[in-house]
Amino acid sequence: MGMKQDMKERKSLARVDDENRRRKVELAREIIYDKNYAVDNESVQMLLQEQSLTPTSVCAILGYIGPG
Repeated sequence: MGMKQDMKERKSLARVDDENRRRKVELAREIIYDKNYAVDNESVQMLLQEQSLTPTSVCAILGYIGPG
């Protein structure tokens, strides 16, 4: 999977899923979905742009086994 340097950068530059990031995404989603603002709205961009975040929420259910 790439060169040694690539693997080092993948580890050192990995994003941290912390409360600050989650709150920014949550606020952006409120602006978009509750207030019906566009994704490229200035308020949304101000929240997300610095860290290149996207207003996507991932919900994982631990222990879930799909059909089959």
